[in-house]
Amino acid sequence: MGFALVGLASGSEEGVRALASQSREVLSVVATIAPAIRERLQDLPEAAALPGDAGRHRLADAITQLFSELVKRAPLVLLIDDLHRADPATLATLEGITLSLSGAAFLLVGAYQDVEVGRGHPLVAARAAFARLELFHLVELSGLAQDSVHDLAWAVTDSQPEPGAVSALVRATNGNPH
Repeated sequence: MGFALVGLASGSEEGVRALASQSREVLSVVATIAPAIRERLQDLPEAAALPGDAGRHRLADAITQLFSELVKRAPLVLLIDDLHRADPATLATLEGITLSLSGAAFLLVGAYQDVEVGRGHPLVAARAAFARLELFHLVELSGLAQDSVHDLAWAVTDSQPEPGAVSALVRATNGNPH
C-alpha cells in the first residue's frame, strides 16, 4: 500500500496540496510506510512507534482517515497490483477502507495472479468478505492470444520476432506479459 501512497505524494501539485491540508498526526503515521509524503511535507512530526497490533491498527486507521478526507475533495481510485503477495493485515486494511468508503466516490482495483492463490491463502477470505458486502466484482483476465503476443514482442523489441519465438513465449507464459 506504500506504493499507492507514494504515487499520491509524488503526483500533481493539487494532490500535494490535498495531502498538506490533512491532519499532521494522520500524515505522520501514514508516512511511516510512504516516505514520499515526508519528503513532500518536510515539517511532519515523527510518529511514535507502537508495537505489533497497536501499530498496525493505528496505521490502518490513519490510512482510512486520510482516504476518507481525500474522497470528500474528489473521487479516489486505488490501484493495487500483486494482491496475492499481500499479508492478512494489508488485506484487512483494504477491507476496512472499502467498508468505510462504501458510499463514497471510491474504487479499489486489485490485481492478483490466481495461480498464486490456493485454498488457504488470505486473499480467499478477503474476496469472500468483499462478496458478502456486495462490494466486489471479479473480472477474470486470460492471457494474450498469439497474435497479441506477437505484436507486444515486436513493440517491446522493435523488431520482428524470430519464427517460433512467439509460440514459445505463449507456451512459456500462457500469454501473460507479466
